[in-house]
Amino acid sequence: MKLNSLQATILENLIEAQTPLTAGTLGDLLGHSTGVIRYNIPAIRQWLDAHDSALLSSPNVGFTIHSSDEQRQKLMYDLAFEDIEVVFSPSDRRNILLLELLFSLECRTLTELAKTLSVSRATLMRDLETVEQELAGHNLSLQKKPRLGTKITGQETELRQALLAMIIHKVPGYVLMKLCRWGLRDVSPRNAYRYPVQTLILDKISQWDLADAWRKVNRIESELSFSFGDKRHLFLVLYWAVMVYRYRGGFSISFSNDLLESILTTSEYRVVEDIAQRLFISEGVQIPEVELAHFTADIISSPREAYTEIGNIKARLEPIDTQAAGLANNLVNQIAHQTGYSLDNPVVLERMTNHISRTLFRLRYGLPIENPFTGDVMHSYPEIWKATREAVHQMEPEIGVLSDEEIAYLTMYMALAHQLGTLGSSKTIPRVIVVCPSGGITIWMLVSRLREEMPDLEIVDSISLRELAKVDLSLVDAIITTARNVQVKDIPVIFVSPLLTDTDVLAIRNRINLPQVY
Repeated sequence: MKLNSLQATILENLIEAQTPLTAGTLGDLLGHSTGVIRYNIPAIRQWLDAHDSALLSSPNVGFTIHSSDEQRQKLMYDLAFEDIEVVFSPSDRRNILLLELLFSLECRTLTELAKTLSVSRATLMRDLETVEQELAGHNLSLQKKPRLGTKITGQETELRQALLAMIIHKVPGYVLMKLCRWGLRDVSPRNAYRYPVQTLILDKISQWDLADAWRKVNRIESELSFSFGDKRHLFLVLYWAVMVYRYRGGFSISFSNDLLESILTTSEYRVVEDIAQRLFISEGVQIPEVELAHFTADIISSPREAYTEIGNIKARLEPIDTQAAGLANNLVNQIAHQTGYSLDNPVVLERMTNHISRTLFRLRYGLPIENPFTGDVMHSYPEIWKATREAVHQMEPEIGVLSDEEIAYLTMYMALAHQLGTLGSSKTIPRVIVVCPSGGITIWMLVSRLREEMPDLEIVDSISLRELAKVDLSLVDAIITTARNVQVKDIPVIFVSPLLTDTDVLAIRNRINLPQVY
């Protein structure tokens, strides 16, 4: 009895479930209708019968597998060695179609795409309409040429950003980091059918020299004395790899002469140019200066000093940006006046000034920014969010329009300053390490919230994922992290939001046996 990927995934959920699951619940979990789930149940029941197990069903209760824990483990083991036929869900199918077009250097015929997805031409045409809507959000479109095929058209910078966004959003950061840093990837058949989009991306980017890109970004950090957060480091590694891939395929970006000339004079560009020259010597790939200038712009706009604890202000690594300093002071004064909060913290002001300086740079060069916590910030700090947004809008004639993502970052700085102004210094055991791939304001917010909400917790250190392997974990009781899929033996790993919700606090206390506080 050969199962398809949907049937195998339904079966896994039933094996792992401790209580019955209805067809509706399974449909919600897997993105399918109740009817589709019920249609696949007979095949699952037949497979279980062949493995000496039974699938029981009760009206209004759901499906459950009648097996002992030992039998369930045996079922999972047997399933891992099954030859699974991959069947894409509608969502996966459209994501794979989008990825195939983003990765393609040439036109793709409808016949090729339909064969890749195992769908009819009519289904493919409907999916292409959805993909066009997705591309429109990136200022891209589809060009359809008779007898030649379909390809994505638009600004090269927009296409690269769309490709990078798909890679970073669809593959967990920890998985990407292992691949880029050590060339390691999980090749289990189970992952291939459970995560077809992730598998496709890993298949594609495994052909790039990601280890070399990782070394180059490490060298840039070393020579410029920067310390990027893990996520930013990973973004730069992937951007370098995408840049080389697209340039080798005959695609390059454009820059205005004024912007190009201003970047060519920076110390960051000289370092990037030197590293690119080594690529030319070793592989004969000559990256043009306009490409290196755009990569340099991403370097310049990247946050630094990612894992420095809130404490004394360290010596500056760059000149004071007087415009940014003036804007930061203006923001603090306006928001403090509106909220009545004490926001006078020199360290936060220092960091926010650096952030605003990079924000102005991003606006000047049209570089995007992403803040996955924008909605959480609005919900968790409505008063500070409102005051920050109003203060920023008053500055628009001077600096231009800031996105909600940028305003949310500034709100985080203001919320952090407020928390530090009311924070006690009590520290007791147990001991934890905070691990955050974002760095910067994200990890500072989390550390501050932990100290505010859990003064009976000792935070030993705050580090990046890259540093985790160097830590003696025998000295701590748990790891608290904003990164998913972190796997460490013999120590609790607790995933939380950087804004630390009440649910997060409860989870931490439960996992490390701290008393509840009401």
